[in-house]
Amino acid sequence: FHASTLKSFCFCLVAMAAGASSHAQTSAPAAPSLTVGPEIKGLRFDWEPVAGATRYELEYKPYENSEFVHRWTVDAPATMIMFRIPLHLYFWTYAQYRLAACNDAGCTRSEAVPVSLLRRYAVGYFKPSQTRISQQFGDDTDLSADGRNFVSAAPGDYIASSEGPREGGAIYLFRFNAGVWRERVRLEPTIPPFVESSNAMSVAISADGSTVALGMPDYFHEEFDEQSGEVFVFHHTGSNNWTRTRIRAGSRGEFGRWVGLNDAGDTLAVARGGHANPDLPPKITIYKLIDGVWQPVRDINNRYGRTEYCDKGVLSNDGSTVAESCHEGPIGSPPTRVYIRTHWGPNWTTRVDLPLEMTASSEYGYGHGGIAIRGTGKTVAW
Repeated sequence: FHASTLKSFCFCLVAMAAGASSHAQTSAPAAPSLTVGPEIKGLRFDWEPVAGATRYELEYKPYENSEFVHRWTVDAPATMIMFRIPLHLYFWTYAQYRLAACNDAGCTRSEAVPVSLLRRYAVGYFKPSQTRISQQFGDDTDLSADGRNFVSAAPGDYIASSEGPREGGAIYLFRFNAGVWRERVRLEPTIPPFVESSNAMSVAISADGSTVALGMPDYFHEEFDEQSGEVFVFHHTGSNNWTRTRIRAGSRGEFGRWVGLNDAGDTLAVARGGHANPDLPPKITIYKLIDGVWQPVRDINNRYGRTEYCDKGVLSNDGSTVAESCHEGPIGSPPTRVYIRTHWGPNWTTRVDLPLEMTASSEYGYGHGGIAIRGTGKTVAW
């Protein structure tokens, strides 16, 4: 071809393509077909490409008598939208979605799709790779501050030994990556010499998921021994390798009743002791990771007495504040006083008791369950 002919030929091809696109948008696209599925703490919307569509608009109807409102827009050729929602605040019963396939000529909408039946599945669940009866998976859990790492205890799990599988417990770590939660690793403590009727576990995880603390208050070294308890710290060292460190306890007695770990993974709070044994009084010990070694830096003693017991606690993400869930009252009777005890300030020396105040009295007293703390220690939920 002559150069001028080739130039004209190329120009004609471009003009024809532009003309075809312009002609295609003289009418709105066909209606899309929308599919909605659950994700953990969210919803996922999928559809097949629609010829002539240049964009897709997702519309949302929150209540029975409300109108559809615009929720999201994506440009073609995208065929998926996924987002998270606060499940406990979301009004599932009448919520509906529909999808509009659009171009310059207009939009055509799909049929409305309700999502009420998805509410149970959006919560999500975790299942370990190794399962057995009475495994007690989920006995205690913790979620990292970045929201991408999750640890769960399984006190009834079996550990392999030279004598065959033995009950000793294990913990499972999961990581959120590429939109999916997957099991990352299964970690084991050393096998307890004796396993009594209970094999409770408490767990805590650092912000990036690289450090996990495991408390085992019913870890018995001798049969029927009150000097029970072990705490292990697992640390990720690269690839799928983890080191296991045993925390030296000094005196024991339910050592590891609860554990708390700061975001950096270098400050550890460990509760120990019981309210019925004066030889093993309740206390919290703060450990610091110094030159690669966990060292005790502070003992926080409770006011000893057979009427006071602080059975659950938390350490703030920055490691500045410890909060305990406490009650007072004769053993075997309803508590006469229920409160939160906090320790903060330099060396955790400032102490305040925050009583639970109820609008109505009860002859049975008031129980208390979980406890949580804000990252900076400024707010405690109970």
